[in-house]
Amino acid sequence: AAQPASYLVFPEDRHHSIVMTRDLPLRWIERGAGGAFVDTASRGEFLSFQLGVFALRGALDSLSVEFSDLTGDAGGVIDASLLTCFNLGGIDHQQRAFRKNVGVDSGSIQPLWCGVQVPREITPGRYSGSVSVGAAGRVRTVVPVTIFLRDNVVAAAGGRFVAFVLHE
Repeated sequence: AAQPASYLVFPEDRHHSIVMTRDLPLRWIERGAGGAFVDTASRGEFLSFQLGVFALRGALDSLSVEFSDLTGDAGGVIDASLLTCFNLGGIDHQQRAFRKNVGVDSGSIQPLWCGVQVPREITPGRYSGSVSVGAAGRVRTVVPVTIFLRDNVVAAAGGRFVAFVLHE
């Protein structure tokens, strides 16, 4: 899919943390912007990944992320409600939902950490969907997502994630 002229999105796996916020990593330059996020996970695993948003021309305000369901080739579905973007919101220590307004300065990179709680009972195989990234007044960018689920089940996967915010 064509990238908007004002920003670029770089999907990245959890093994390559986005730490540079002013320079593009060589692997992104060689690979190019856009493309799909593809990874492998076990059933019951919480799989994390990143979306690097590079503000190419002008600052970006109010970043947003929308997830589709991930549909399996054999008919199973990982519901979109099992995907999240940690940077943009969560549940606080009093179990209240919160949202955060995240922006990106012009010429800078904002990593968006995302994750999916893979159900333990789901059928192994290939699951496909998408994540859509946007900013206030900008065209959205759609990143295809494919996760290959192994047959094994994670022994101690834990429960649903909880994000906490410390108030000053």
